[in-house]
Amino acid sequence: MSGKIVFIDQLTERHKTSKGYVKSAAARLHGASVAAQKGALAVINRTVGTSQNRIAQTGMVQYQDGIDKIPAVAISAPDAELINAMLRRGHDVEIKLQLSSKSRGFTTSFNVIAEVTGSSKPEELVLISAHLDSWDEGTGASDDGAGVAIVTAAAKLIQDLPDQTCTHCQGGALRSGRSGIFWRQGLCQRPSGRA
Repeated sequence: MSGKIVFIDQLTERHKTSKGYVKSAAARLHGASVAAQKGALAVINRTVGTSQNRIAQTGMVQYQDGIDKIPAVAISAPDAELINAMLRRGHDVEIKLQLSSKSRGFTTSFNVIAEVTGSSKPEELVLISAHLDSWDEGTGASDDGAGVAIVTAAAKLIQDLPDQTCTHCQGGALRSGRSGIFWRQGLCQRPSGRA
């Protein structure tokens, strides 16, 4: 891999659960560090989405400490298929990457957290969540505007039958390192004061 651009062609299997996404996202999340350890110059990932449109779901890359941070990009499924077609011909494929993205550091991100204490079983917790940010090329409508709408509607239904305590969390900064969603791991105070 030394001196090359690595193409990770991990096809995301379509499932009703996040099973296919989790498997494919691991390559996007860690692929750049693994490739950098082997001397690669950059990584190109097939989108982890299952759509056949020309917009790549970019998401997040997690760099390992002590390893060079090489560029990592996502390409759409149709573009990945074009690269595959060129590779099947048996000739070398040359790709020039010209990237303009950059990290601008950290800033404040906010979470929206609401809680309705249960009437008969307040110690039992129902946690529902979504994230408020979207990936850079997206409009946010499907990722994760739809998720926010679904969990908000679910929170309303649960509130109408409040046996258990319902905590509704909408987190920011998922796409920039998950810093805004640590409430999922119990690292922030919920309104009730229970962590």
